[in-house]
Amino acid sequence: MESLQLISERLLKYSTPFGHVWVALTFLCRLVPAVTIGDAAYGDEQSDFECVTTQPGCKQMCYTMFAPISHVRFWAMQILILSFPTMIFSMVAANYNATYEFLRAQVEGYEKSFSDNSSHKSYVSDPKYVMYSSKLRKFKTKKRRAVDMEGVGGTEDIIWAPALKQWYVIHLFAKLVLEMISIYLLYLLQVQQHITSGVTGFWNVFSVPFKYACRFGDTQWQNGYENFACSQDDNIPCWVSRPMEKKMFLVYMLLMNFVAVAIVLCDFFYVLWKVSVKKHRQRKAKKALQTEEMPLAIVDEKPSEE
Repeated sequence: MESLQLISERLLKYSTPFGHVWVALTFLCRLVPAVTIGDAAYGDEQSDFECVTTQPGCKQMCYTMFAPISHVRFWAMQILILSFPTMIFSMVAANYNATYEFLRAQVEGYEKSFSDNSSHKSYVSDPKYVMYSSKLRKFKTKKRRAVDMEGVGGTEDIIWAPALKQWYVIHLFAKLVLEMISIYLLYLLQVQQHITSGVTGFWNVFSVPFKYACRFGDTQWQNGYENFACSQDDNIPCWVSRPMEKKMFLVYMLLMNFVAVAIVLCDFFYVLWKVSVKKHRQRKAKKALQTEEMPLAIVDEKPSEE
């Protein structure tokens, strides 16, 4: 539990405001409703899935064709997979923090052991000191407001490096790809529920049918498998329990998917905007410095009057 808390604190420390919103949306607006409301809506789906058949095992086969995976388990697996890029970035950030602390300890150790001015050249010219100090200069520390678990505010140091920023962008891209894949997989899951009714279109399939025509007894719907459970009938009518309730929750989860995609895109463009603003300020400062030095150079070039 403590390790999970450390991962969450490290993630929130390095995340942008849009990253904080994505975390809140994923765990509060998707995970909690899926395991509470979603379980109540889909928990008894298989037991209340009624089919007009007396063949033993045919009802189970029809339900397997109707829903190859439970929606609640699909959403739980989706949130688990979506957390992988975030956890990987958290571990990368922890590795960079450990590297920074190691390099700082080594540099401070060299400087402390050779504190005498006469020995200054001894550690400055040392190859290990040069290597540690050059690597340490690649890290930068920034101050950021921090609020602990008790609500007490303050400031904390955040270790940044160019490679760490690249990792943050990569983890955003991975989250965006996984969000899009999850929407597509949910679409395929809904297509399976309308495969025998002929309903097409992206938005049309995101509804739960009142009646489902199970054609597992028909050879063209068996996908090459011998099915003796429904072999007596090629078209078995089945009825779904509370389809409107399931549709409302399904549309809600789909909407949360699209909102999450929009948040990740905003986070991505926010990071690009911050980088571009920083580059613009650096170019502006460099140009101003060159402008200030130019008159001095011109004065130096004038010949002296005798």
